[in-house]
Amino acid sequence: MRDTGRAGNLLRAAEKAGVAERIEVERLDVTDRASVANCPEIVLDRYGRLDAVVNNAGAGFLGTVEQEGMAPVRAAVEVDSFGVVEVTRPAMPYLRAGGGRVVTVTSVGGVVGQPFNEAYCAARFAVEALTADRPP
Repeated sequence: MRDTGRAGNLLRAAEKAGVAERIEVERLDVTDRASVANCPEIVLDRYGRLDAVVNNAGAGFLGTVEQEGMAPVRAAVEVDSFGVVEVTRPAMPYLRAGGGRVVTVTSVGGVVGQPFNEAYCAARFAVEALTADRPP
């Protein structure tokens, strides 16, 4: 979780569902390479294996490229596309070794462009291409 101070709702929901003992919250910010690099090691140290990576980070950006400039576009692509690659790459050797899986949560914005949402959609289209199912 990028901001572990916001874990309260998650932890309350886990408690209500009776699974609180199965939830551990650690800091992981897809734009912080040290945070990303440390995550597989934390899991391996605690559990001895890595079974899954769930990519679900997202940063919305409403506006037009014409009016807003490059900085917000780059920020959206950094989180919404490169974040998936940053998190998945270091985990792959461990996932392969243990038969683990990568699950990537994306958006309809990755298959249908939306006005005033072009940076987000472009980033999500890239994720669709990166994670598309391929025949064996």
